[in-house]
Amino acid sequence: MYFLLFFAAGCLGSQYQAPELSGLEEVGRYPNSNDVCIALDANEVTRRVTRETSGLIGCPTHETGAIKDRVSEDFTQVDVIDGWTILHHDPVIKSKKSLEIPDYLKGRTVMHYDSFHKTQLTYYTENGREWLWYPGNRDALMGHIKVRANQICFAYPNSSINPATGVAGPEWECAPLERFTAGIIDSVEGDIFNLSSGRIPFVMPKRRYSFDQLKSKLAGH
Repeated sequence: MYFLLFFAAGCLGSQYQAPELSGLEEVGRYPNSNDVCIALDANEVTRRVTRETSGLIGCPTHETGAIKDRVSEDFTQVDVIDGWTILHHDPVIKSKKSLEIPDYLKGRTVMHYDSFHKTQLTYYTENGREWLWYPGNRDALMGHIKVRANQICFAYPNSSINPATGVAGPEWECAPLERFTAGIIDSVEGDIFNLSSGRIPFVMPKRRYSFDQLKSKLAGH
């Protein structure tokens, strides 16, 4: 069964330098004057990773707590520039009510399988976000979900692409909800692999797994 999901193009670095040395234009600290994140003006450097011209900030990539706080405020991770994680305040994400997802996904880790992508695991939050563990990725990929009519749609950071279609991550891509549901082979309650941390237990080979096989492999690490 064909299923639309994306993979991350690259891993995050832990080294960073002063924003001006990276070509970033800082206009102040965000959200407060003593915070580690910075508000950014759009310029030729930011335009390499996003077409957005407002609502841009940068956080040192190793400051995972600050990045997680910004994501909780509806910022979307775009890409990394010289150790700075670039984020954008997503105008699509305006309220939890605007992103209603099926109850059978909320707060659950769901396993999909198809012949192209093989095994994929996703943790779905209560408010329209997902954290994807995709074969070959080094990190869990944070995405957004929305349901309209009989379709379910996904959007991901700039540094991702759908390997089946070539569609870039920030573009909403939709699939019939019935087809999406048919691709679910198992699910469990909770974020059992802590994917919402942005980390994965190990790089998953492109093959078929069960939950028990993944847990067994994790126990052997």
